[in-house]
Amino acid sequence: MTQLTLSLQQNAVSFLAEALAKAVLAEKEVSEWKFALFNLVQSIELSLKERLRKEHPLLIYADIDKPKLSVSLERALARLARVE
Repeated sequence: MTQLTLSLQQNAVSFLAEALAKAVLAEKEVSEWKFALFNLVQSIELSLKERLRKEHPLLIYADIDKPKLSVSLERALARLARVE
């Protein structure tokens, strides 16, 4: 089985492209907006995690002492506010 691996940045760009595609479709089908917004938020979250990763790879984890789950959007914003 082929394993697909994307970096945080590649994933963020992919979600952004999908968000834009859904926004274009939403011009004709209003229900596509929910997917456009979902993909946009996901792209933003991944972009913030990539920014944290560039600062230090452990910063993308919710608990840096137990690196298992990644940070939430809110925690990523809070950490970036302290870093910069």
